[in-house]
Amino acid sequence: MPHIAIVESNLCGLGALNAALQLGCEVTFVRSPRYEYHYAGDPQWPGLRERLHRVVELDDTSDAAQLTDALAALHAATPVDAVLSVMEYTVHALALAARAVGIGYLAPEAVARTRHKGQERARLWEAGIPAPGYTVVTSRQEVEEAARSLGGRLVLKPAAGLASMFAAADLRSPEEVLAAYDRFTEGVAGFSKEMRAVLGQEVIIEEYLDGRMVSLELAGTGDGRYVPFAVIERKRYPKDETIELGSYAPAPLTDEQWDAVWAYGCEVLRALELDRGVFHLEMIITAEGPRLIEANPRILGGCGPVLISQTWGQDMYEALVRVHLGEEIAGFQRKPARYGVSQLLAPEADAVCASTDFSGWLPTHGEQVPAFQFKPKAGDKIRRVQHGFDYVGYFIALGPTPERARELCGDVLDRLVATTRVPLMRAD
Repeated sequence: MPHIAIVESNLCGLGALNAALQLGCEVTFVRSPRYEYHYAGDPQWPGLRERLHRVVELDDTSDAAQLTDALAALHAATPVDAVLSVMEYTVHALALAARAVGIGYLAPEAVARTRHKGQERARLWEAGIPAPGYTVVTSRQEVEEAARSLGGRLVLKPAAGLASMFAAADLRSPEEVLAAYDRFTEGVAGFSKEMRAVLGQEVIIEEYLDGRMVSLELAGTGDGRYVPFAVIERKRYPKDETIELGSYAPAPLTDEQWDAVWAYGCEVLRALELDRGVFHLEMIITAEGPRLIEANPRILGGCGPVLISQTWGQDMYEALVRVHLGEEIAGFQRKPARYGVSQLLAPEADAVCASTDFSGWLPTHGEQVPAFQFKPKAGDKIRRVQHGFDYVGYFIALGPTPERARELCGDVLDRLVATTRVPLMRAD
């Protein structure tokens, strides 16, 4: 049986672990207590852990030296056929470790490029691939100079950011850009040493892109070929579009738009030298064509893989494991088996949860709501969402048409608000 080492986890990681076990792999899970909060509370974790062949525990799985030593010892004792990680914090360390040990994975240089939006943009410009104009800055004076130089509507975000933390969009004056930068510096100062190291001090200021936001999900087979899974449209909060609220699957695109997204995405991945794995590319469909927001060297996060698997009827986690094992995988058809909507639960204001008794209405939806999670308990104080770590849950709604799926999503959201008395953000 093939031996696969999966480094660190979140909810997506649990899906990958389960898929590897179902495919008959010998599965080693390399983990750190630092990150177990991402998945330890999930009800499937205790049973899943019992099925794993071994668990290797490190102090910090984002430390390349620790990971290299552990992977080398594991490979010497029980040869490892493949490695993968779904975690933003650990992909680069794993790439370094895999190269040192001699196990096929992504090139560390390619992963590092995607972790820094400035380097990512620079590579696209060098390759002649359309991308927004940008500047990377490190001081308030540089921020003001960049805002005046670029002009027009702008976006500011950490160059090495994640989960839309401290991002600000559609800024229309140097004063607005400076205010966004001040919020970034003040917010980062209150974070832990580890999180400050992740975010860094650099910010990127770039042209605002007007259009619909989509993400392209695809796999690279390691030999220059790419296999399509899905294009989904990302839902955004109208009052602050840096806050994402879920997705529509599939994105309502014409064949011409789909072809343009696919061709552009493959160009981007080749330029960034991302060749093996499942990748998540976010872009805006502008009047001039698709333009990259960010490329991620990992599978999409949150409930995204579940939404796509439920909509197309094909398992993204199985595809993820198979592609890292070097097996042939098939792409998904453009037209899905049914239509889906995911809704991230983002509090619109501070509130106290009144109740979590959904028994009077949630079961009536049956398989039309295949996934539902609301984390707070009755009486919990809930704060307004600020970024991607503040969501209090999610659900997925399915329907035979896009309209029916959206209608069901709205109905569930209405009932959820009525039950919990927590105001939740809406995209529509």
